[in-house]
Amino acid sequence: MFRIIKLPVMMAVFLLILSGCMKSNVSPVDEANQAFADVQVEMQSVITDPKRAKEAIELLLAMKQSFADSLAKTQANRKQFIKLNADYNSTRAELDAAIAKVRKDMRSDQETITKYHRQMVDTLTAEEWDELQKSSSKAMSAAIQALQVR
Repeated sequence: MFRIIKLPVMMAVFLLILSGCMKSNVSPVDEANQAFADVQVEMQSVITDPKRAKEAIELLLAMKQSFADSLAKTQANRKQFIKLNADYNSTRAELDAAIAKVRKDMRSDQETITKYHRQMVDTLTAEEWDELQKSSSKAMSAAIQALQVR
């Protein structure tokens, strides 16, 4: 139960990260990819059951792909909104539709990530979950940071 309650707290932390402030010379996308790779290596050492390890890594890779897809959608939505906003002939309906699409995409992406997160919680033992929390939090933070790329 406590493990699932952590999700809203993690989401709040991610929202704070989204508000932006961390700068680095390394590309946020590269940093996220490295963080996910680090979690994958740690999973292989922490999870002793090969079947569960394989399942957990597949979930991690699916989550990583979801973040990459979300980044692509976020960038496309941002470009579309900037284009509409710059066009004085854009109608209110067009802007409302663009905003509705952004909200729909965000909600869909959040549901997908949450689904993978819950599957991960169900796959791992409590001890494995606790062991992986530090590195997975870093990976999630890096992935969220990558979504800020303009």
